[in-house]
Amino acid sequence: MDWLAKLDRRWLFLCMGLAVIVPIVLGVDLAPPASPNAHAIYDAVEALPAGSKVLVSCDYDPGSEAEIYPMNLAVFHHLARKDCRIIITQLWPQAGPLVIRALDNAYYTNSDGEATGKMYGKDVANLGYKTGGQILISKMLQSIRDAFPEDVNGTPVSEIPAMEGIAKLDDFDMFIILSAGTPGTKEWVQQCQSRLGKPMASGVTAVSAPDFFAYVNSGQLIGLLGGLRGASDYEKLVNVPGRGMAGMGSQLTGHLLIVFFILIGNVGYFLGRRKAGRA
Repeated sequence: MDWLAKLDRRWLFLCMGLAVIVPIVLGVDLAPPASPNAHAIYDAVEALPAGSKVLVSCDYDPGSEAEIYPMNLAVFHHLARKDCRIIITQLWPQAGPLVIRALDNAYYTNSDGEATGKMYGKDVANLGYKTGGQILISKMLQSIRDAFPEDVNGTPVSEIPAMEGIAKLDDFDMFIILSAGTPGTKEWVQQCQSRLGKPMASGVTAVSAPDFFAYVNSGQLIGLLGGLRGASDYEKLVNVPGRGMAGMGSQLTGHLLIVFFILIGNVGYFLGRRKAGRA
């Protein structure tokens, strides 16, 4: 086992690179079964009748795109399939281009690239970004049109068919918050869900997920998607494999390889000590 001590570390880097890339290239499904939290969100959306009004707040940026954007795609796929009317807001200014791309890739077209028949203005409205955080949410409780007079295209909200019957937050049937930090899930729960009691689900980064399980336990959130695992869970449930499931496969093979290296390294170390003791 002396060769282990002399092995060029670049071989280890190469092995790790292959372990991460190969599952993505081959498209092998190594993602674990969906968690109960993901099932709770999926079941809540499935229970919505056609035409239900859902607010999706996209509060993230390119720095958290790897974790939150796959959730965004899966959620849009599911809402389009359920024929829900969605209204989109953003508490983060950097989310705008990501939201437009997600709509193009998941709401207007399905996973096969075929048109879903959904139309902007009729089935979906993107109100864009407004500053204010908690204050803005509180204002939307009174009047959405005062908080967002126009959509991202400059069209008055009163002239958008998708906004028909929606004057304030209480008019929505469900809220889905995709959040990478503050303002985000915490503010939506405190300002909106605690006052209205409407179903609210959230998707957050893995590092912040532990902070929000208390909201799940209290019933303020019906479910929580955490990080890449949460994205993978929802992709599996809606049967739209994407970057979430692919990323979980890479994580699995990468972690297994690290464990293998640790075991081999320890075997080599103890065999080396045994050989030295005999000498």
